[in-house]
Amino acid sequence: MPKLSRHPGVSLVQPAIGAPIQISFKHPLRERKQVKQSLRTTDAATAEKMAIQLSGILADPAAWSQLPGDTAPILKAIWEGDAVDQILQETAAAAKQGAFAGRLQVNGETVVAVPVQAAADQGDEVRRLREALAAAEAKVCNLTGLLKKLGWSSSHDYSPKLLSVAIEDWLGEDKRKNGTHASDRKKLTYKSWLKKLAATLPESAIVHEITPDVVINCLADMLAKGLQRETVLKAGRTMESFLTHQTNGIFSKDRVEYWIKKNCNGRTDEEPENPQWLDARQVELMLAEMPTFWRRAAMVQWAGGFRAEELANLQREKAYVNGDIRLEVAAIRDEDGGLVWRPKTDGGYGKVHLPEFARETMREILAENKDEFLLFANDPAQHGGKSPRNQTSRKLWGGDSWCEQYLAQITAAAKKANEKGAKIDLGSDASGHPRLDSRTLRRSAGKRILLDSGYDLKLTAAVLRDAPETVRKHYARILPDDVTQPDAKK
Repeated sequence: MPKLSRHPGVSLVQPAIGAPIQISFKHPLRERKQVKQSLRTTDAATAEKMAIQLSGILADPAAWSQLPGDTAPILKAIWEGDAVDQILQETAAAAKQGAFAGRLQVNGETVVAVPVQAAADQGDEVRRLREALAAAEAKVCNLTGLLKKLGWSSSHDYSPKLLSVAIEDWLGEDKRKNGTHASDRKKLTYKSWLKKLAATLPESAIVHEITPDVVINCLADMLAKGLQRETVLKAGRTMESFLTHQTNGIFSKDRVEYWIKKNCNGRTDEEPENPQWLDARQVELMLAEMPTFWRRAAMVQWAGGFRAEELANLQREKAYVNGDIRLEVAAIRDEDGGLVWRPKTDGGYGKVHLPEFARETMREILAENKDEFLLFANDPAQHGGKSPRNQTSRKLWGGDSWCEQYLAQITAAAKKANEKGAKIDLGSDASGHPRLDSRTLRRSAGKRILLDSGYDLKLTAAVLRDAPETVRKHYARILPDDVTQPDAKK
């Protein structure tokens, strides 16, 4: 009989013999983000005790905002995302007690010499200076460790960059620095939005120091001055993309994204209030009306439940049709390692297994254009759209270009399919959200998987690369007693 975990939801890992034990869990207050931190102990019994305590906290939503008083200090620091400050407090406390003699120790490593003269008459000022010095040196040590964790290129190449310089780099032609493949006309619009952000800060502002609150205040001001919600939404997404790229992913956009959805979409999630799920017959009729390039893309989305922007960035070398049919969602970097595109969430990465009905379509795609970088290259000769102004050898798609063209193709095909009895709703819901959008086939795939698996939330979430709780929320209408929109059976 398998051994039951004494601390469900929490994992303990010791990277190497003698190394500090690490604790891993999904944080319920950070959109289930996986947290992995050192407990700074090698004692298994102590780590087990803290894991059991943390498991109890995870199981009690009432404790999430206010941790129990007996919570271990290191767990409290990890929960609040404040592990660095915890080390500083310990270091400062040790310095205040006159515990240093010779060299400062942080996380078991000798960091820097701190001369200490334990004289009884040193006075309060000397103790205060010693405390401040120890805390500052510990902070430098831990920030250096953070940069190393981000990768050698991040720590090696890191240098403060003025916001004004970052804007020019992001919009420029240097492939090592730019972060958008938009047309020259769109770049002018992007630049005007970023200049509004820069106008709220001093000229000496550093891009890595910009906080989510600064972005939110700028967007709120734009909204207050009468700009349309759709314009503010696009400006906010541009600022998010710019800051994420220019800080190499350090900028945390979650709070900005929440504000945008709440104030510009009228909702705090991306799903429409009344989503439309297509059944297999409707999808078949719609795909039959699409040109080859877009029909194949729609088939891949219907088979694997991809987000529309993920379709645009699927890489040919990460596709497999021998045996299982798999497509891997992975970030795209330029020749120098700079981030060009990344999945929407950390959970968005990974291999997606496609059902057998997509095998022939995948074989057709891989048999053609074998030298292309993307699975669906931005080649107007194939997709019938306009030539990209900033073409690259890898034929990457611009931010909105793919979604705009893809939605136009789906909408046109749905209109034709309705003439043959598909009954696809092309209207809008009460909040003005179109009933057919670029993620309709993703949602429809999720429903198909959910029904075929007997309402297996974990399996559906694994395919969609979402949390089971997210699937439960989005598909709540079909999870209770009856299914209101069953798939057509042949």
